[in-house]
Amino acid sequence: HHHPGPFDLTNDSLERNIEIFSGWWNCMEKPEFVTKLHDLLGRGFRVGFFGGSDNHVRTPGIGGALTGAWATENTREGIFDAFWNRRVFATTGLRPDLRFTVSDCFMGSEVIVNESPQVSLYVQCDSPIQKVEILRDGEVVNSVEVGEPELQFDWTDNSCLPGNHYYYAHVVFEGHES
Repeated sequence: HHHPGPFDLTNDSLERNIEIFSGWWNCMEKPEFVTKLHDLLGRGFRVGFFGGSDNHVRTPGIGGALTGAWATENTREGIFDAFWNRRVFATTGLRPDLRFTVSDCFMGSEVIVNESPQVSLYVQCDSPIQKVEILRDGEVVNSVEVGEPELQFDWTDNSCLPGNHYYYAHVVFEGHES
């Protein structure tokens, strides 16, 4: 789906993650991709985001995107478990420590809350963080300018109405692509 053109996902019990950045494309800069992704998420389709450095020059991890995976152990099984449970995030090649929760529920999970959702993000990287955006249902609901290589961000989404919602974080680092 990261090639130009239409894509569709049909079964989130099998299609657990979606590539949003590769050595070829930054899909999140393509409005038609973002519209389709937000439509799928809005209809309840659950996917994690990953990046791949498929640059076709046999240098994996160099010159392209990467995937961060929160695995319980550094084994094949632990890494596959992280992908299966959508505890993954895409980067444009940087290697941040990124942790995202909503009401103490880690990225890739579902949670039911009876109060305003509590959003928490921790990011640390060698490159300074330019800004962080928190998106709910495809719209930026909070944005903060940073300028430092580390951020602990906690926020209560008091404007969230009852119902089904999805959240994700978009972190922009100084001197790097979105």
